[in-house]
Amino acid sequence: HILFLQYDFGGWMPNTPISLQLPPPTTKGQTTEATMLNTLPDVNATVQGMATLWLLSQQSTDFVSVKTKLCVCSTCLTGKCWLSNVPF
Repeated sequence: HILFLQYDFGGWMPNTPISLQLPPPTTKGQTTEATMLNTLPDVNATVQGMATLWLLSQQSTDFVSVKTKLCVCSTCLTGKCWLSNVPF
């Protein structure tokens, strides 16, 4: 997954457009509003990009934190396994 809060930023299409219909401007101050609007993707591409970003920013149902100790051997359960001393 991506960072969970990434959708908060990327969900607003001008922050992270999924595609551009025209090349990006090369000269500062020479772009008009019409050129910018024609450069941004159409609504279908935007919705698909936002849906993908939303899906990837959700926590999966089988998520295991890095801090969770994955070893459940009988030695670990007694606290004597070498993995139980590994700092997470």
